[in-house]
Amino acid sequence: MTDEKQEQLSRRRVSFVFATVFIFVVILGRFFYIQILGSEEHYLRSEANRTRQIQIVPTRGLIYDRNHVLIVDNVPAYAVSVIPYELENKDRLFQLISENFNSEYQNVQKKLEIAATRYQPVKILRTDHAGLTYFEENRFDLPGVISQDEPQRYYPSDIRASHILGYIKEIDENEFEEFGKKYYKSGDIVGKKGIERYYEDLLRGERGYKFMEVDAYGREVSEIITPNTRPPVPGNDLILTLDKDLQKLSEDLLGDSLGAIVVLNPQNGEIYAAVSRPDIDPIFMSSHFTQEEFDLLLNDPDKPLYNRVSQGMSPPGSTFKIIGALAALNENILSADQTYTCNGYFRLGNKVHECWKKEGHGTLNMVEAIEQSCNVYFYNLSQEIDLDIWLRYSRLFEFGKYTGLDLPAEENNKGNLPTREYLDVKYKYDWTEKGQMAIMIIGQGDILVTPVQMARFAAAIGTKGKLIQPHFLKAAVDSRTDSVIYQPEAVEKQITEISDEAWEVVRMGMHNVVNGENGTAKSVRHSEISIAGKTGTAENPHGQDHAWFIGYAPEDNPTIALAVFVENGGGGARVAAPIAREIFKKYFDLQKIRNQKFISTQKK
Repeated sequence: MTDEKQEQLSRRRVSFVFATVFIFVVILGRFFYIQILGSEEHYLRSEANRTRQIQIVPTRGLIYDRNHVLIVDNVPAYAVSVIPYELENKDRLFQLISENFNSEYQNVQKKLEIAATRYQPVKILRTDHAGLTYFEENRFDLPGVISQDEPQRYYPSDIRASHILGYIKEIDENEFEEFGKKYYKSGDIVGKKGIERYYEDLLRGERGYKFMEVDAYGREVSEIITPNTRPPVPGNDLILTLDKDLQKLSEDLLGDSLGAIVVLNPQNGEIYAAVSRPDIDPIFMSSHFTQEEFDLLLNDPDKPLYNRVSQGMSPPGSTFKIIGALAALNENILSADQTYTCNGYFRLGNKVHECWKKEGHGTLNMVEAIEQSCNVYFYNLSQEIDLDIWLRYSRLFEFGKYTGLDLPAEENNKGNLPTREYLDVKYKYDWTEKGQMAIMIIGQGDILVTPVQMARFAAAIGTKGKLIQPHFLKAAVDSRTDSVIYQPEAVEKQITEISDEAWEVVRMGMHNVVNGENGTAKSVRHSEISIAGKTGTAENPHGQDHAWFIGYAPEDNPTIALAVFVENGGGGARVAAPIAREIFKKYFDLQKIRNQKFISTQKK
């Protein structure tokens, strides 16, 4: 063998040795990484293949009325989820959904496409026991498809109150930003409207976790206890201020009419009843309705999703004459004995303003003008009151502001008080103060109020200036211990700018509205309880007038105040006042019955 060939052979041997050593080092390094450096990661991966983390949905808190009558409960329902990594027969899954859950088909596809991880369950749809059966019958054809219990809302009482209670549905992207992604995950349930949304943090509870051992086919074998295993914490129960019996009566009285009723305690703001019509059956809202069904509600011209209690804005009509009367008396613009003569109309420049009573009321003082709701008296009064004074007294009762009601639906619905700046913009400076005051002093024109504002207004008159914050929550209770964990404080302020003399004149006028010989709401009169109130009819350029009634009782120390608003109802005396009469009667009948039961219980 030549020297040259030996040298080539020697180089080949060296290369082979280097290659062998290099390969050995790589294998050794990889072995070191897998066994030493990456051991924890690979252990976790192997455990993930062997175990499955299951989220346990907490039981949502129940909701009761003030007398502990259950009005929102939970019933069993089911959520179907998919673990994308384990799903082997996607076509069969989609076929099953298409055949039995056609409306969910596209939603399921989208949820699987945007799933954040292939190793954790992705909730694809919710169903009842009958719907779950389709998946159970095909369980062995659908590895990776699992089901879980997930409570659904149920309404055991005979009230609806859908605008107040709200409903729950799957969280959307906007709500992720509002509620925070730290707690919520895709597919979670949250409150969408009303109490369910406003008190979401109290009602939701805390999710729990369990870990299940699974076989090679992804089937659950047994539960594994780990350091991360934890039981769910149920949500807190809510005790509302609502009185189920008063709520039911109010709903029945309003019937199919469009409008709202608010009944509250003038001493602390607790709302006994709140009705907005038309409304939605809460059972429908808690069910698995389709987007098409929801769109029908959105496009309904009667706006059943619109909460007229706190969102409905309308001119207050003659109920607002009380503001002008208080301002005039308190500012010494005129005395209660000042009279004006009503011949059925009032001429201002070249415009004639008519009274509701065509033949006129004759000569009246202020108490008589309130009693008979004479427009001409207040037209005359309007020429004596400055716009800024009238606005100042309107603001004392916080018209044009939010009431602080614990409902999300009050947002962006605070009514309207027409200032000089507002009128300048709207009428392009083509308006006169005397002309606008003649319209606004009788509660017409550009002034807008909500029914909950008017109920608070009635309460403030009944208490001589106590301005309360209306609210629905009485207490939040730990569902495990029955202990009160949260109780809102009564929020109130006292209107001190109005004299006792001014209050007494106005209150006497409102007493006579119900109890006087010529009162516009004599139908509200109660044989045992002294009731005061004021009717109102708000002109509607788009149809029939709106009907109003506000009132309180007993007069000396009121425990109930209310506002009744019937949209397109006509006259307040004819339509709204009879509704108020039945509510007052029911309230005091219930008080008597419950007091007798309490006394009987104490004797035992």
